[in-house]
Formats: sequence, C-alpha cells, structure tokens
Amino acid sequence: MIFSMHWPLRYLAFCLTACTGQEQKPADEAVVRVVDRAGQPVPRAVVWTLPSRSWERRDWIPAELTPYFGNPHELLRRLGGRHVADETGTVRVPRSTVVAGEHAGLAGATTVGEAGNAPNELVLDDWHWTVVVRDERGMPVAGVPVTCSPEQESPFDQFEGVPLGLTDAGGHLVVRDPGSVDVAKYMSLPFGGPNPAPPEFVVFEVDGMYLDAHAKKLSLKRRESGTVTLTLPPVTRIEVRAPEWHGPVATMLTLTRIGKGMQWDNAVCWSESGQHFGLVGVPDPKHPTPIVAMIDGTTIKTNAMVPRLPAEETLIIQLHLDEGDTIVRALVHDASGKPAAFSVLKVKPTSDLLRTRFVRADREGRIALVLRPETLDGATVGLQVYATPTPDLLDSRTELKVEGLHPGDHCDAGVLILTR
Repeated sequence: MIFSMHWPLRYLAFCLTACTGQEQKPADEAVVRVVDRAGQPVPRAVVWTLPSRSWERRDWIPAELTPYFGNPHELLRRLGGRHVADETGTVRVPRSTVVAGEHAGLAGATTVGEAGNAPNELVLDDWHWTVVVRDERGMPVAGVPVTCSPEQESPFDQFEGVPLGLTDAGGHLVVRDPGSVDVAKYMSLPFGGPNPAPPEFVVFEVDGMYLDAHAKKLSLKRRESGTVTLTLPPVTRIEVRAPEWHGPVATMLTLTRIGKGMQWDNAVCWSESGQHFGLVGVPDPKHPTPIVAMIDGTTIKTNAMVPRLPAEETLIIQLHLDEGDTIVRALVHDASGKPAAFSVLKVKPTSDLLRTRFVRADREGRIALVLRPETLDGATVGLQVYATPTPDLLDSRTELKVEGLHPGDHCDAGVLILTR
C-alpha cells in the first residue's frame, strides 16, 4: 500500500485557496461546461478541483484516504476545492487542475489545462460499480479495502491491485466514475514485445486476499455497470499501535507477510480516526501467519505471528521505540506563516542514526521525528518538501537543530519555516 494524517474525514475537505494560500484571479480561471453524455447541460452540478501538479505526485494524500488512491473521482470529492455550476451547467475553475463532478447519480472527471480560452467539457454519466463484501456466513463486512485489476490470463501476473476504497457499514463500496480508474496502467507488459490491447474486463478483490475467481467480472470495454459480491476468506483483523508522546508517532504503517506464497499478497493496513487496522490472511487455523509491521519512512518495526481469530476479535500489535530513542516534534509553516498542511518531507542526512526517513505533516503542519541517541549532540537535520497539495511549496526546505537533549528526552522544537 501506498499512502497519514490522523483526522476524521470531515476535516479533510479543504478548498483550493486554503491549499495554495493564494486567491484565484479571473485570469487564472477556465470555463468548464458540465454536460451529460448526450451533450446536454447539467445545471447545479457539484465540481471539485485540485492542482494537477500536486495530483501527479499524490504521496501527500492523508493516510485515511490511501485506500481510495486509485479512485480519482472519490479522492477529488473528499479533498478538492468545491464549486457549483450555474443553471446553464457552466462553472469557473482554476487552470491546471484535475476536475471531478457529480449530479443526481451522474459522475465524471477530466483535466483542465493551463492555456486556451475555449470552454472545457466535463462529461457526467451513470456508469458505476458496486462492490459488496460478505464473510463466509453471508454477513456484510464493513471497513475493508477493495481493489480492482485487469483480468489476467496468467496466475503469475498477480499484483496488489488498484485501491478503490473502504466498504461502508453495509459492506458496500460504490465507484461513481469507473472511467477515472486507470486500470490499464497496472497491466503486465511483455518484455521486448508490443504493448497488450486495453483490458476488456476488470475483476475485484478485498485488498491483499487474492480471491478465487468466483466473483462477477465487469466489462470495461462496454462500460458495464453492475454489482460484484466478494466473500472474504479466513482472515484476522488486527490493530497496530505506534509509539506515543503527545500523540502517535506514526502517520502510515505497512504490513508484510513473511515468506508469502503466490496465493497470498502482503497483508494490508489502513487508518481510521487515528487508529491503524489491518487484515491478515490465516488460511490454516493451526499455523499462524508471520508478518512484519513497520512505520513507513522509519526503521521502527516488529515481527508478529497472527493466529486465526473470530471475526468479532481484534489482535493488538504494539510497536516500540528502542532504548534511548528520542521523539522531536515541530510545526512546519510556509514563508507566510501558514501551516504546510499534508506536506511530505524528506529527512536528511539519510543514515541509520536517523530512524525517520520521511515525515508527514498533518492538517496543522505538525510533524514528528525519531532520533537515535548518537544524533543528539548538536545535530542538524535537514527537511525538504517532497510532496504537497500546495505546488508552490515543492522542494522548499528547512532545518532542525537538535541541541542539549539526552537519550529518551522527548521535546517540542517549535515552528520551522520552509523557504526556497
């Protein structure tokens, strides 16, 4: 899995102006006509936008939305600046943006370029996928991640799949705009041969489970809508808890199955309201599944054996710091003093003495680093913005000087200002 901010989703819908810190001017806007597939205007459609430069590097997406990483329309709905078309289906949006729209069961997405004055069209239609996940007793399974992939002829072409999202309380996931899901991007390409034809069908699975082909497939070629029902194989639900000091250190976690066979992928981990959950396949109740749990961007990890547990039970796995490790927290702001919300920063120098390789700012610009005792004597740690929803912050930098700390003495380092 890719890609954590521990904030309820209601806090994650922020406008483009808040992301960039700049007010859009008419010259920076483009006209978009929202139409149905017959070319008729769709009045009062809701439209969401994000800068295309940020969209190309989506590492900054909050952890609680990484299960939707391959579902662009859903990401834009949850993260983009919100606009409403007028009675003629016309809306003005910033240039160089990715755009999604929705109205009365219709949905669609497109990209608005930098140049040109001709109106852009955002086409909405009713093509959609519905995925239902049930356990072996036929009961709905809520809060599990669903992926899709192009139908493969060879069993050796398996991969992790395109993340579509989490099931709701009824075990359902609706993909409103399958056309925005780039399934072909994940096809296996023959070495030295011609590229294969676009996939005709797409198949679905609970992320990491490699389900048997008992589920209904849907046609991409015919833009088929439909409902697919998945039966979850024997799994154990786990919660991975990260070290804490004034809040958890972790922003994203990964789970890896040790010695996995071709019929099982890596275990999968996701975040909900600041907690980290996962599903681990346990095909044999007599033999627990060995896994490694790790905080992304750090060397903090632990090995665990996962037994088969009843569906209503959750296995707790606790991650720990090493003796003497020190947590340093800070606020990261841009040059105007605004929080560098959701930015991902590289930590330099890269060394085993720094247990943190990447840090992710939350909505308020808060970050946390884990340092080994050897780095505490007058060390200077450099931070460079790697990915962010604010394109103007890309490649900006700051430094953190660590002085006068003793091993195990956690601290707040105050505000760090990013500059170019």
